[in-house]
Amino acid sequence: MAIITLAEVKAILQITATTYDTLIGILIPIAEAKYLEIRNIPFFTFEATITSGSGIIDLYTPDDFKKINIQDKIETRDDSGVKLRGLATYLDTDDVAVTVNANSTTTESEAELVVYPGSADYTLSKMIDYYMNRDNASGYKSETFGTYNYTKFDIKNELPRDITGLIDSYQSGWC
Repeated sequence: MAIITLAEVKAILQITATTYDTLIGILIPIAEAKYLEIRNIPFFTFEATITSGSGIIDLYTPDDFKKINIQDKIETRDDSGVKLRGLATYLDTDDVAVTVNANSTTTESEAELVVYPGSADYTLSKMIDYYMNRDNASGYKSETFGTYNYTKFDIKNELPRDITGLIDSYQSGWC
């Protein structure tokens, strides 16, 4: 499943026309691949029980609970018939459960779920917006004044730093 949908990108970027739907649809997997490359660590996945129609996910282990934050997006990972996609809105420490602002479409069942950072939608939308408009972008990548040097562009990732800085990346070793 995709981290972000066409409808979510259009809502975040406030695009109402269908003129750019094909372009955005093409750019979504490109932006997601770049996001994962920069992040350099897989998303947290876990097994859980989804309570019918309520959007409540019962976690098996307390360790899973520590890896989820309010506003993280949680969705089913496979095509098992369980359809759930929404934001974590409440973390119940007593029952080790997460409430998601979405209704599941099946009876109570087991499912593999994936957790995306809450900022992933916004970051991916900014990446797609940049890809759509980079030919029209004005400004500079870097400049030097004497011994002072300022770089606005992340050369390694080919994106502006205000976008790459939004991604929690995992770096191993020396950079």
